[in-house]
Amino acid sequence: MPSLADQLLKAGIADKKQVKKAQTAKRREAAEQNASTKQLGKKARRKLQEEQAAAKRAEEQRVLNEKADRDRELNRQKNEAAQAKALRAQIKQLVDMNTVKREGDVAYRFGHETEAGAKTETIYVNERLKQQLSKGQLAIVSLGENYQLVPAGVADRIKTRDQQVVVSQHTADTSELDENDPYADYQIPDDFDW
Repeated sequence: MPSLADQLLKAGIADKKQVKKAQTAKRREAAEQNASTKQLGKKARRKLQEEQAAAKRAEEQRVLNEKADRDRELNRQKNEAAQAKALRAQIKQLVDMNTVKREGDVAYRFGHETEAGAKTETIYVNERLKQQLSKGQLAIVSLGENYQLVPAGVADRIKTRDQQVVVSQHTADTSELDENDPYADYQIPDDFDW
């Protein structure tokens, strides 16, 4: 590949005299730099070399520290991902081992909060399962798009791992009725559907 000087000559931008002048100036500058290094005494050269070596070691150490920090961060992320995967596997195993078979044609509606917003879902169960859901003996869990029924104790164990998996779980109402409640005589019908 032709040098820049040859290219400039060929293009007609510079003439031979200008190219020679530039080359001479470059050689002089290199010679002056060598002369100034030689003019330094032995001690000064050694000191300069030591400073350069120390700067090089410091740069290498900085690079090693940055790499170690990146490696630690990657390991932390991998550990978090592994823990999350293990929790998902535990939840899936709990649901698979304790799923209550859903059967029947009675609609049971419940609210489900998702990232897209709140929505009302419907599952079909028999009357016995509906009563158990209403009393808090069963809970509804969601793995993906599917809803499963699990006993309340299992739902509590799942909540300790991930609360968002348990979609609907009623708590048993153990509070006593207020004596002054004007609606105390009116019971909510068991077949109330909303």
